[in-house]
Amino acid sequence: MGEKPLFARGSKYRGQPIVLSEVGGFLAVPTELPPEKRDLLYQFYDSFKTPEELAGKYRDLMRGISSLKFLAGFCYTQLTDIEQEIKAVDVRPRAEGEPRVYR
Repeated sequence: MGEKPLFARGSKYRGQPIVLSEVGGFLAVPTELPPEKRDLLYQFYDSFKTPEELAGKYRDLMRGISSLKFLAGFCYTQLTDIEQEIKAVDVRPRAEGEPRVYR
């Protein structure tokens, strides 16, 4: 791996809290689509085929994160799918038309 600076020039680590600001985002493999028709994200993100496989990957990720004693926290992102990315929890059916307003 290359040497990528973690701090801006002139700055250094002085005990500041370290947070993983985006962790997760496993993709559910769509069984109805052949690999050549899937989104390019499937080449870069980790994916799963069964709920048990997702649970195992999530468990391994949480164990890895919990072993990092220097971390102050983390944010697991995109547990559910979003408009252009299919994630772990399917929130279909999506209604067509105007978006709902939640109050």
